[in-house]
Amino acid sequence: MASALDTQIAALQADVAAEATAVQAVITSLIGVPALIAAAVVAAQAAGATAAQLAALTALGTSVTTDTANLSAALAAETGPPAAGGPPAA
Repeated sequence: MASALDTQIAALQADVAAEATAVQAVITSLIGVPALIAAAVVAAQAAGATAAQLAALTALGTSVTTDTANLSAALAAETGPPAAGGPPAA
C-alpha cells in the first residue's frame, strides 16, 4: 500500500512542478509585453501621436505590469520554498 501511495504522491508532485513551470513561463512572457508597448508608444509619439491618443495603450502597459506582478506574487505564495523535508508552503 505504501508503494502505491508513494507512486501517487510522486505523480502529484510532478504535476504540480509542471504547472508551476508553465505558469512561470507565462509570467516570463508577460514581463516583456510592457516594454513592447512602451516602444510602440515612443514610436507613435515620434510619428506625431499625442499623449491623449496613446492613453489607452499606456494604460494597457500599466495593467499588464500590475497583472504580471500579481500573478508572480500569487505563484510565489503558493509554491514557496519547501519546509525542511516537507511539501511546498501553502
